Amino acid sequence: MVQDQLETLSRRTVVDLSFFYDSNEAELQEQLVVRTYRYRTSGATYEGQWLGGFRHGRGTMKFRDGAVYEGTWYLGRAHGYGKFTHVQGETYEGDWADDMQHGKGTSKHVNCFVFEGLYKKNVQHGVGKESYPDGMTFYGNYVDGKRNGYGIQRWPDG
Repeated sequence: MVQDQLETLSRRTVVDLSFFYDSNEAELQEQLVVRTYRYRTSGATYEGQWLGGFRHGRGTMKFRDGAVYEGTWYLGRAHGYGKFTHVQGETYEGDWADDMQHGKGTSKHVNCFVFEGLYKKNVQHGVGKESYPDGMTFYGNYVDGKRNGYGIQRWPDG
């Protein structure tokens, strides 16, 4: 997404930042426009709402490799609730902040492994639950993407 942000920067119109502080949500919604833009550098296509040259509001980014992000944007970054689908079919659906998985979310992998829980800057961090295709589950704490501290693991046969 970095190349896309640089390309968008070069095409931005000037946005008076005081508008964000002095406006209520209804006034901001009036400023949103809907359009489609294809990024030459990456081949990605964004269709959705824009605010002063930024992807802002609801929108869908389709990447050249087939990956898709559909959700909310804030000043050019994935922010709020959204779903990212990798080319192989793996998904993350949940909270985003500054283009990162951040908050509560669910990852589903092609091998049917599922993680439901908290994320911080793209890694599991906080309480979460792993579910495996054979029925095994783990519920516990995570720090920087690794199990840490207390947890309960259950096997399908008890």
